[in-house]
Amino acid sequence: IDGNGAHGVLATGSNVSVIDSVLVNNGGNGLYVTSTVPITRVFRHNTVVNNGGGAVCTGSEGVVTIERSLFSHPDATEVSGCTVAATSDVPGMADACGDGTAAPAFVDAAGGDYHLDATSACIDKVACDGTTLVDFDGDGRPVGSMCDVGADEALPSSGSD
Repeated sequence: IDGNGAHGVLATGSNVSVIDSVLVNNGGNGLYVTSTVPITRVFRHNTVVNNGGGAVCTGSEGVVTIERSLFSHPDATEVSGCTVAATSDVPGMADACGDGTAAPAFVDAAGGDYHLDATSACIDKVACDGTTLVDFDGDGRPVGSMCDVGADEALPSSGSD
């Protein structure tokens, strides 16, 4: 989801699953969830980059758990009000890629290519849970011994795709 004037995904009062998605260049947050009724929220294997902010979760019912997802917003709040699993890479909150606060390595973010570069610290970093067997391109997951963080599962031939 690229270039919305508002949020990439806005979920209010209903169950929502966002899996293997790339949420980029949106005017609002990549993900904004609000609800006052119990709902199920799944946010897994997503790449959330260069939005007005990362993810905001508000409301009194339920919890949004962000799993195996990659966030990068140098000038904005990454996540507020959501539970961030250690399997995600969110600066200041979770470091699944193990690279401290370094920006993720993409093939060509400036050109809109958010595939993981062969040099990315996010390759083969998290255990696969068996629920997400393909990435956003339809490539099988995992390629290596573990899953990659984010929406892309890098292919060994090029480190991207």
